Amino acid sequence: MQRGGMISKEAQMTPFSLVVTFLARANEAHAKGSLFLDEDELREMKLGDGNSRYVQFYATVSSGKVKVWLEVQEGDFSVKKG
Repeated sequence: MQRGGMISKEAQMTPFSLVVTFLARANEAHAKGSLFLDEDELREMKLGDGNSRYVQFYATVSSGKVKVWLEVQEGDFSVKKG
């Protein structure tokens, strides 16, 4: 979920929240999602040149324990933006 911002340039300046839900009392479950952000300068959604980032989110529940992690491509874009 994101607050405000109708275009990427605005959206990247607002905080993001990750919401993951599983069925109540689920013993085993998996969830995943992704996020792409760029500078709003290119016509295509593509990675490269440090002007975009792609994040994949993962979550699992197993034996009552929840694990959440992510993988980032083009992480330099995030570092550049602070």
